[in-house]
Amino acid sequence: MPGTEPRKFETWQQIAGYLQVSVRTAQYWEREKGLPVRRTSRTSRVVAYQGELDRWREVGLEQPRQLTTGTQHGVLQSLPPSSSLTVSLLSGCALYAAAHAAGLMAEVSYSFDRYGATALWAAGLIFLWMLGTSVLAVRLCLNRPGVAAPVAVLLAAATGLYIGICFYLPSHPLTQQTTQAQPANAAYLKGILYILPIAILFQLIPVQLISSMRRQMALGHSETVRALFSGDKLWTAPNKAIYLPLRALWSILLLAVALAIPMTAALFTSLKPSLYQGMFIQWMQVRNVLFFSFALYCLIWYYRALNELKTSAATQAPQPEPHGGGALTPHTGHPESTGARG
Repeated sequence: MPGTEPRKFETWQQIAGYLQVSVRTAQYWEREKGLPVRRTSRTSRVVAYQGELDRWREVGLEQPRQLTTGTQHGVLQSLPPSSSLTVSLLSGCALYAAAHAAGLMAEVSYSFDRYGATALWAAGLIFLWMLGTSVLAVRLCLNRPGVAAPVAVLLAAATGLYIGICFYLPSHPLTQQTTQAQPANAAYLKGILYILPIAILFQLIPVQLISSMRRQMALGHSETVRALFSGDKLWTAPNKAIYLPLRALWSILLLAVALAIPMTAALFTSLKPSLYQGMFIQWMQVRNVLFFSFALYCLIWYYRALNELKTSAATQAPQPEPHGGGALTPHTGHPESTGARG
């Protein structure tokens, strides 16, 4: 009826009762499917409004993964679907897999006359294994909250790769150096341990955050995105996501470059002359280029995705304030007076 004030729910029992489900189900929907329940920053009080619950029930429950919803004053806001693995993300996974394959070629270079016949086949299998598992990890980031499962996939894939490598690479050094050389399988493990944290920090965590923020935008919660870019100190990432600032990731990348340059130079200086010395140097350079290209590629993707979110949030008008009782601000939880308007 005209003039009727929207209902306001202030307990989980009231919210669950309106939705005709159990409290546990309502809390699950809020955690996993973006049920629009607001929380104050200083107390555990929850607040929900009938209109927002109704809009979510029409969109969020029936189409939880479709990100082409959320109208603002009759204007349809469209966002890329998070359930699809884009070409850009697939390219990042390919760089990650190629770095592992190039690492194998570098390790067998000094004994290429012995391993050359099988090295290319082994490198191809490594590429396909790491590509498939990294794609699976990224898909998990796109389609579910949290990074525990995607990280577990990458860790399991790296463990399986190392176990397989131990059957192929010997437990004695292949690279000839004037200093003490590491066993071939141990040297390859060191390469795995270098790139694995980069994949987690530069790819999985950013992809999961962007996916979560897109779902928030699709459900009409653009204030969550605007709060991030406005520098709100009370902003928290939604749906178990982790926000890593671009500045922090750039610092990590620059530190990795600063450490890699002298370490690689020291390695090349300690090499003994050999027929395949040049091949070893070339494959090590290829591996390093792929390694840092993967990190840089992920950073560029993250930068562009954040800018797209910022633009989409700026074009969405704020949600209209409920009449009566004041509107709960997104982060402080203090009511805002809705005084009479002339």
